[in-house]
Amino acid sequence: MLHHDDLEDALEDSYDDRLPMGEDPEGEERLDLPEIPITEDEYPDFPTAQEALNWAEQNNETIRIYYITKGGRDIKRDVEPHGQFMARTTGNRILVTFDRTVGDIRAFIVSNIMHYIFAGEDFEPKFIVSP
Repeated sequence: MLHHDDLEDALEDSYDDRLPMGEDPEGEERLDLPEIPITEDEYPDFPTAQEALNWAEQNNETIRIYYITKGGRDIKRDVEPHGQFMARTTGNRILVTFDRTVGDIRAFIVSNIMHYIFAGEDFEPKFIVSP
């Protein structure tokens, strides 16, 4: 079980404070992301990204997110959504994932997810996020 208080280092935006602009965290290998065929007919149409994330989490569906960090890094990641919570300090809704692109746990501010697409792959949950 993973408690949200233990996720400070997993927040993707936290790397903005530790890295020169435009650099990725040292020692992290990035996978090349495959093209995702457009499969919109296979998935419900969601009015908001929040609803799509909720559905992906409940249905163990991998999604590709297009994300902008608070420092302005524009990233694309294939993630397995495992839970969400409200940050106590900022009030931001945080999505906790297993990030397939870096092979580790990563958390993202939901409002900074600019676009998403379902990757068409199921996943087995790897951990539980506790409130």
